[in-house]
Amino acid sequence: MAESAGAIEELEFREVTRERWPDLARSHGADIVEGYPVDADSPSYGFMGRRSTFAAAGFEEVGRGAAGATVRLSLPSAATDTRRS
Repeated sequence: MAESAGAIEELEFREVTRERWPDLARSHGADIVEGYPVDADSPSYGFMGRRSTFAAAGFEEVGRGAAGATVRLSLPSAATDTRRS
């Protein structure tokens, strides 16, 4: 039985490591990645991630809401990505 395109994309996403996700985002045309983490003391929505996790990955806070923040990470172009050799 053939897998649907959505299932294949989900499988690819699960297999992406922390080092490779910028490449995946760039390959889909992204210049930035945005997240909506919640504060550590937020009683719900923890599945969206905590601000400290995003900060450790280099995201910068660009806005605040009632339950948390809006954070962004600008992706370097493939030509200027220092992770590449």
